[in-house]
Amino acid sequence: MSDAVVSTADQIDFAYKNTVKKAAGKDAEAIVKLMEFSRVLDGAEAIEHARTMLELIPVASDKTFALAIQNMNPKLKKVTLDRMQNAQKKTAVEALKKPMKDWAPYAWETLNNRPLIFENPEVDNVQDRDIAPSNNATEVKASPKANDGPSTNDKPAANNNSPSVNQPAKTKKGGQ
Repeated sequence: MSDAVVSTADQIDFAYKNTVKKAAGKDAEAIVKLMEFSRVLDGAEAIEHARTMLELIPVASDKTFALAIQNMNPKLKKVTLDRMQNAQKKTAVEALKKPMKDWAPYAWETLNNRPLIFENPEVDNVQDRDIAPSNNATEVKASPKANDGPSTNDKPAANNNSPSVNQPAKTKKGGQ
C-alpha cells in the first residue's frame, strides 16, 4: 500500500486502509468504493492503487471481485484494467505477473466489459488457492491450481438465481 495513495485518501476523508481491509474480507461494497476512489488518482498514485487492487483479487477471490464490479461504469473498468496491467510490472507477487485471464478469469472478463458467466456458481475455485500474506498487508502469494477458473462443461448449473453457463449475469442499465 502506497503512502502517497493513503495521503491522497486522507485529504478527501476516505478511509483507505480500512476500506482495503474490508475488501480483503470479501466486502463487495468496499471493493466498489476502492474502484470509485480510482477516479481521483492519476500518474504514479493511480498505478500504486491499481497494484493494491490487483493484489486484492486473490485475497477477496476472483469471483467476489468480479461480482462486486460487474455493474460499474464500463470506462472505469477499462481504465482500471489498463492500470492493473501496468501495476503487474510493479507487484512483488510473481503469480500476479502472469496474464490476468489465467489467474483471475472472472475479473478479466468483467474488466473487459464482458458478461459474467459461471459454470458452477456453487463452487468458487479461487478459494482453493494457496494464499499467504506477505510483509505488505495487501500483497499475496497465489499458487493457482490447474483447475482454477471456468471449466469446459457446458451444462447449466441447477441452482437458485445465480447465473449459469447459458445465462449472463444481470446488469443495471446506465453502467453504474
